Amino acid sequence: GLGLGPLVPASRLRQKGAAPGAWKPRTVLEKLKLRRQEISEAAEIVNRVVDHLQRRLQSCESEFQGVSRLCT
Repeated sequence: GLGLGPLVPASRLRQKGAAPGAWKPRTVLEKLKLRRQEISEAAEIVNRVVDHLQRRLQSCESEFQGVSRLCT
């Protein structure tokens, strides 16, 4: 023989449920998605930080005094 071990019927390979302890990709992806409200809150915080940094850079003698914001 080829040393492949015993053959398993195809019906046993097509189990409907996941193996115990298996991760479910769709469930994981759903948990990783940010809700619209979360995105909005995060954007607000980022914008405040950027504004603060930009004001500080423009108020002091620095090579970065001429830095301007790029909106993407």
